[in-house]
Amino acid sequence: MGTWIASSNRYLAKRRVDCMEVRVAMAQINVVTGDLKGNALRIVKAMERARQEGADIVVFPERALTGHCAGALLEQRHFIEDQRR
Repeated sequence: MGTWIASSNRYLAKRRVDCMEVRVAMAQINVVTGDLKGNALRIVKAMERARQEGADIVVFPERALTGHCAGALLEQRHFIEDQRR
């Protein structure tokens, strides 16, 4: 597999560039704030599905593991203790 670079420069016009094809999947999952185990399971399932459909890389939303309001959870002692188990 290769691509020819078009250019007015003779050297570049004759140069062949090998390219690697990468398929990227965008995953949208229902994130539950503070549910690290459940969110991790949803992430793994989305990764498996994307892989079955030929994706090489899967992109998830920011804070897909913890949820968007996770900062307040870090102040709650029971949340931290639950995650250590």
